[in-house]
Amino acid sequence: EMKAKAIFAYTETGDTPRMIASFLPYCPIYALTHNEKTYRQLALCWNTTPILVKDKTKPNDIISKGIEIAKEREYVQEGDVVVIAGGASILSNKEFSNETMNRTIGGILKI
Repeated sequence: EMKAKAIFAYTETGDTPRMIASFLPYCPIYALTHNEKTYRQLALCWNTTPILVKDKTKPNDIISKGIEIAKEREYVQEGDVVVIAGGASILSNKEFSNETMNRTIGGILKI
């Protein structure tokens, strides 16, 4: 109903994107992780594209960097509506245009 362009799922073990994939969403799932083993395992998950973020370890940083990488790879573009899923809060970030929006995991973000 939201016509989201993508779902970004922060994960350490891969459980979150695998669970989301089990619901067979229409939009692609981008699994954001810094764990190389999880990154390789998620390559086999339906409709899921893993994105490895090597230089970050905090969830907020991994999510921000993962969205940057997705934009560079042209998976998403400026102005797309995306869903964020995972296990921590996203703090206000200068990269996003709507600074007044409270961004929490499980929320919606317009990039």
